[in-house]
Amino acid sequence: MSNDTFKIQITKLERELTEREDEINNHLDRVEYLENNILQLESLIKEAESEGKIDPKKFLNTQLKIEVEEKDKEIRVLKNNLGFIRKENMNLKKEIELMNRGERHTYSVMQKDTDNEPLHALIKELQTKINKQQTEISKLRNHTSDNKIQTHDFEKGLEEKDSTIKKLNLEVINLQKKSVELKPKSKIQIPKTISNDVTEMLQDKLNKSRRQVEILEKKISEFKNQKNITNSTVSGRDNTISDLNSQNTRLENQIKQKDESIGALKKIISALEEAQAKIANDLGTGIISSLTDELQRQLNKSKFHIRNLETKLKKYENSSKLEDDLENLEVKARSQEQLLKEKEDTIEMIKKEAIKSKEEIKKLKNYINSINPSKKVETTPKISPNMDLRIKELKLMVGDLEKLNAEQRLEITQLRKP
Repeated sequence: MSNDTFKIQITKLERELTEREDEINNHLDRVEYLENNILQLESLIKEAESEGKIDPKKFLNTQLKIEVEEKDKEIRVLKNNLGFIRKENMNLKKEIELMNRGERHTYSVMQKDTDNEPLHALIKELQTKINKQQTEISKLRNHTSDNKIQTHDFEKGLEEKDSTIKKLNLEVINLQKKSVELKPKSKIQIPKTISNDVTEMLQDKLNKSRRQVEILEKKISEFKNQKNITNSTVSGRDNTISDLNSQNTRLENQIKQKDESIGALKKIISALEEAQAKIANDLGTGIISSLTDELQRQLNKSKFHIRNLETKLKKYENSSKLEDDLENLEVKARSQEQLLKEKEDTIEMIKKEAIKSKEEIKKLKNYINSINPSKKVETTPKISPNMDLRIKELKLMVGDLEKLNAEQRLEITQLRKP
């Protein structure tokens, strides 16, 4: 195989890869759109959980909004296709006109030059060419007729979509009127615990889809790097056929990977669509069944929790050491509290005695002053040595008791800590 054939193969593969990339981008857009729809539905669920009831008007509006967006997207795609078909139709018409002009010109030439015998061979060749062109023109005409049929079908489809949109709008208006009429009669009461399993499942699926998208983006970046490498190797190493072979196989493998990733994305899209439909159904019709399921699940959870608590209780009941320690600590704390009370009582008694001694000193001073009014009284009156010793003892006792009190308070706080 020559280098030219390899280059042709590489260009083909690159074209296929660009097509696959476009397809992946379309799928990613679809995934993003479905994620947005799911977020809208999740916000509805959260509102219902917070308020304790579902607003049917809101639910219908969101559902119809999603459907209308879907139809708008389809209409946009159809309009784009119509535009392409119209352009193609115009180009084909121009080509047909050019061919018709050429045909007329050749016929006039044929009529003028029939007398010339040497040009008969040329005329035959031109005749064959004209026949070929006529067959091509007939093919193009058939193609244009097919395009016209397709455009007609697309226009019909657009009209149908417009009519469906109008019907949906009318249904919305009717439902709004009905909801306004039914509002004072009945209020749909729903408990606060609306099914969280659906949201969790959707969240898991979203996370999976995001992971797959990240993997795809990584693969795409890797492929782009490899594509740059292949381009550089093709330009720089035209002689190395083995490298080109390896590039071909690599590109084919990458195309397979892209196909697999496209399949995975399609699965994700179908799963998201199913989840979306499930949420819509759960919110619309199966609210009661979902609520009963949710209540049953919560009941089972609470039962399981109660069993766990019972086992824990049994463990605590079996652990006699902990109970003994607790009882000892409580006894110790009580004894310490009693000691504290006793110490506080003794401190109060000492304080009272100190106050009494001070009063006695004052009385003695007054008595001395009354006996010796003419004599100067010293600033520091003489106190009997027994009284002085008694006061010192009392002060020391007060200090010791205060220290002991502080220590016992610390011990009690430590014991009270869990």
